[in-house]
Amino acid sequence: YSLFEESNRLGLGVWRPLIFEYPAYEELVSNDVQTLVGSDILLSPVLDEGKTSVEAQFPGGQWYDWYTHELTVDNNSNKKVKTVTLDAPLTHIPIHIRGGAIIPTKTPKYTVGETFATPYNLVIALDKKGQASGRLYIDDGESLEVKSSSDITFTYKNGHLKASGKFGYKKAEKIGSITIIGKHASKLQKAHVGKKTTKLTHGKNDVTLEGVSIDLSKSFSIEFK
Repeated sequence: YSLFEESNRLGLGVWRPLIFEYPAYEELVSNDVQTLVGSDILLSPVLDEGKTSVEAQFPGGQWYDWYTHELTVDNNSNKKVKTVTLDAPLTHIPIHIRGGAIIPTKTPKYTVGETFATPYNLVIALDKKGQASGRLYIDDGESLEVKSSSDITFTYKNGHLKASGKFGYKKAEKIGSITIIGKHASKLQKAHVGKKTTKLTHGKNDVTLEGVSIDLSKSFSIEFK
């Protein structure tokens, strides 16, 4: 939803070829298979009948598996892509998250309205420096002439998650969980949300702050230790 608002305002594509975001990588000019959703989510579909794998190109940076949060690619080059063979059986599309991105998600339900009514979940994919940033645009989702909206910027640095920006829409659903991906995340044990301290749940490749209800009608700061 944030990407469509950005597209309407700036004219940027929601779906983008890799060369659009990474013009320094000449090898990406001929890549017409993979596509980016915004700048942070990379899709690598199989387009040939009968194939169960795909040769995927990854620009510089860290790229995490969407499903398992495992670090799939760590490319240190600013000009050369890294090609990786990805398993892609019939029911699976390889998807990766760019390290350095914060992606707001919702829990899928049967209808769009039911989906939007669920709490937000923030996915924080850390880069090499242990940092990330992202954006969330919110309005009522229905009005042709928007009366109130929020335009929120999330930043994560040195264990601190901050939300700042415009908080005009007061009926936004709350943040229900925050998942942090990356090697810097494995050392984290607890989070300070206001005056409350909550233990983090450790997964194989991530840590999660669960059971929270963080208001998105105003700025906030959370410290992870």
